[in-house]
Amino acid sequence: PATEYDGFPQLENGIGLVRQLLDGWADVKREDLGAITGQAVAVCGTLVAPILHRILQELGELSRLDITLVPVENTFFGSMVTVSGLLTGDEVLAVLQNGDLGDGVLLPRAMFDAKGDVTLDDRTAGDIESHLKVPVRVTSSMPEMLSHFETMR
Repeated sequence: PATEYDGFPQLENGIGLVRQLLDGWADVKREDLGAITGQAVAVCGTLVAPILHRILQELGELSRLDITLVPVENTFFGSMVTVSGLLTGDEVLAVLQNGDLGDGVLLPRAMFDAKGDVTLDDRTAGDIESHLKVPVRVTSSMPEMLSHFETMR
């Protein structure tokens, strides 16, 4: 439970991010999600992919959303680095460049700097959006992710 994390003092190091994701999903899935529609691609690091895959599968059953999860292997630091927070914009572009992106792309907030402006390789969400030619939204929680579907179309 979240109470075991002592207020998440090391959240910026990835400690507790999965717990927050699970808690956010527990809150969201209590809502009526049937009216939410859309198709998108969600990007993440390889570490969180199995957990996020299960959540998105369940979300698809509770809503009319079709979100394809794309775990991105870290080529910048090497495949042993598996967290979303150390992905670069170029890695994301390389993986998504020629794919079907639906209504847009959802990027993890953790891959951007403290201000939320740039990735480790100085890419902005706007840069990535202009290359992919679909809306790109940065998200840090399940409720925020769902709210982006209103602005992607």
